[in-house]
Amino acid sequence: MTLSTPGLIGAAIGLLLALAAYLVVMPQFKRTKASDGTAINIEAIRMILLADFVVLAVVGYFIGQLLFN
Repeated sequence: MTLSTPGLIGAAIGLLLALAAYLVVMPQFKRTKASDGTAINIEAIRMILLADFVVLAVVGYFIGQLLFN
């Protein structure tokens, strides 16, 4: 199995998007929990955001292959 360069570039872009989403969303939830004491299940949201890393990398790989091959 060979990995295509455009696919890997797409996967890297997907990883960057997932990282950006994680870095934007998680501090907001931590700050919300600290300020008003509401019960937000941060761990569940964190798991969903971590799953986005895999999903967006795979989607980015296939989009990269479709657009540049």
